[in-house]
Amino acid sequence: MKILAIAAIGLTLGLSDLAAAEPVAGQAGQVFADLALDIAQVEVGAFIEVPFTLTDASGLPLTAASVTVSGGMAMHGHGLPTSPVVEDLGEGRYVIKGLKFSMGGDWQLRLTVTSGTVIDAVDFTFAL
Repeated sequence: MKILAIAAIGLTLGLSDLAAAEPVAGQAGQVFADLALDIAQVEVGAFIEVPFTLTDASGLPLTAASVTVSGGMAMHGHGLPTSPVVEDLGEGRYVIKGLKFSMGGDWQLRLTVTSGTVIDAVDFTFAL
């Protein structure tokens, strides 16, 4: 079962809230992201791949974007334990590879998106 785990920055979603999540707008409102992350299936310490889609402000797929991933645990004062990369699957579909969460708790994940004149950052916050 795939559950969309989308949250605006500063909001932590519980498992019961994940299915109702909507695409998250970037800070500049130029990009919207749907992150497919089944929190219940995430194994702490294991590498995972996380698919996501990007659309522009008009709802069209954002293709050929350069996307970087950053994040961490603000409450613990550390970043991600790995350096994940993003693979472009075409038609606005992407996948994060090499992502790992080293412990349970509150995590933040940021997708920084650049595509032509579009530059935006989409933030996700969730608890493992």
